[in-house]
Amino acid sequence: MFLFKADLSFENTHRQTPITGNTYRPLFFFSDKVVRSGLIVLSDGESLEMTHSYKHRLVKIYFYKDLDVDGEFYAGRTFTMAEGGSAIIGRGVITEVIGEEELVPA
Repeated sequence: MFLFKADLSFENTHRQTPITGNTYRPLFFFSDKVVRSGLIVLSDGESLEMTHSYKHRLVKIYFYKDLDVDGEFYAGRTFTMAEGGSAIIGRGVITEVIGEEELVPA
């Protein structure tokens, strides 16, 4: 699992329900050529609302091990989140890179 803090802004044009639990797997677009599928991990009772913005929010995301972590994650890096391949649900900017943490199965 990779941890970073980010400023997040969610749009409600395609998704109306909040993101909860540990089953949400959006696509992350870090550039035109760097697209990653990831699992957002939230604590019990935690949610991300579609009409809200979050500043310096801790984001826990599980990615496959084939990442070039140093090349892909750094403060100031922007990204877009989408579901269904092209339905943009939000945008973000990495504000702090924390690093890797082992994913513990629930």
